[in-house]
Amino acid sequence: MPLREIRVGEVTMLAHDLFTKGIAYIDLYFDSGSVPEEDLPYLALLTDVVSRIDTERFSYGDLSRELNLHTGGIELEVQARRNLRTGALVPTLTVKSKALVRKLPELVDLLGEILVRTVYGNRARMGEIVQETKSRMEMELNLSPHVMANRRLFSHISDAGRYIELTRGISQYRAIAEMAENFDAKAGKIVEGLTRTAAAVFRRNRLTVSVTALEEDVREAEKLLPGLLEGLPVSEADRAAMRPLSPEHAPNEGFTTPGSVQYVLQGYDLSLLGHEYCGAMEVAGSIARLDYLWNRVRVQGGAYGAFIGFDRDGRFYMGSFRDPDLESTLEAYDGLPDFLRALDPGEDELTKAILGTIAKLDRPLTRAMKGAVATERWLMGVTFADVQRVRDEVLATGVEDVRRIADVIRDALDRNLYCVIGNEERLTRNRNLFSGLEKLFR
Repeated sequence: MPLREIRVGEVTMLAHDLFTKGIAYIDLYFDSGSVPEEDLPYLALLTDVVSRIDTERFSYGDLSRELNLHTGGIELEVQARRNLRTGALVPTLTVKSKALVRKLPELVDLLGEILVRTVYGNRARMGEIVQETKSRMEMELNLSPHVMANRRLFSHISDAGRYIELTRGISQYRAIAEMAENFDAKAGKIVEGLTRTAAAVFRRNRLTVSVTALEEDVREAEKLLPGLLEGLPVSEADRAAMRPLSPEHAPNEGFTTPGSVQYVLQGYDLSLLGHEYCGAMEVAGSIARLDYLWNRVRVQGGAYGAFIGFDRDGRFYMGSFRDPDLESTLEAYDGLPDFLRALDPGEDELTKAILGTIAKLDRPLTRAMKGAVATERWLMGVTFADVQRVRDEVLATGVEDVRRIADVIRDALDRNLYCVIGNEERLTRNRNLFSGLEKLFR
């Protein structure tokens, strides 16, 4: 994927020379590491507030019309990842935008307007946004409890996992629910928190810009970028300290709901155990997903779905979706290493698993997605050589390599770390499995 670094003043611009049919994709990655942990709920709320409330020049209604007229949309998202070269946490508040190349001046102008000149004092509008955000997060908890359980699990053992959970997980939902519960009494504090957090994040010396477009269109964006940067202040604030993690004391949490099914997540950070991500893990995951987990958790156990993942940063996890069971699912996870050790597939079966793995790793991407993936790899310190190494390892995977991964999985499962969201009666009946039980919804 093309990536070229350009210096624009004190800012690094990542250029991705791709044919985009006359559309320029401009993403702004603001380092949010200076935001203290207690202000992270405001950082997350900013993603719902910015571009949806008044600015100095526009009411929120007029701003919406300007955005629709001149751009293809502006969205904000909190992201966090670990740089695999340095081991450092790299959190960002990412502003994603797109517009026709001929509309770039208007896009850059509107980006400056919402980043620097947003007015957070419209309490009536702010109250609406807080209530909408609470409703949206409740919908996410209902539609994707397995995602929320996964975030919660890794929040206890990974800096990046904790950052994501505090800004996009159960903790953030509870912070928003508390804001919404008695908004009138808390409105002043919320406005102050948003204003303080925006001032800490939207700084030009904390910014990396990604532009995906043809080279001549990238040059046009490069000419306009100084106009945006001039309006952003400079900050010398230090990185905020996060509470230290204690993976060895990570709790097994259960969150109860009125629903009749469970979402059972188990996993660990393999990097804490000295295991390095490799292609054989992906092949073992493909075999486990399509054979063992399908049969044990879905066919025999009755779950709607089951999944397994190995991430480049070391995260390993297994999960079930709409699962009528709990104990048997955990037992099934525990039996995966023995299944892999006894594995004796024919050449055709192993080749099928390898081809399926390559298809997963190299799935088709849009031009915008290619630019975003290239930038994400840059932030993580992942090179093309790293990506190709994993491809080569996948293609070279043999039966003994898959059996070797069984020992890695066993090492992770022996940490006995899981998180379950499910039926209150079922979880209460198995209270001995958990460090504590809480109601999911407030």
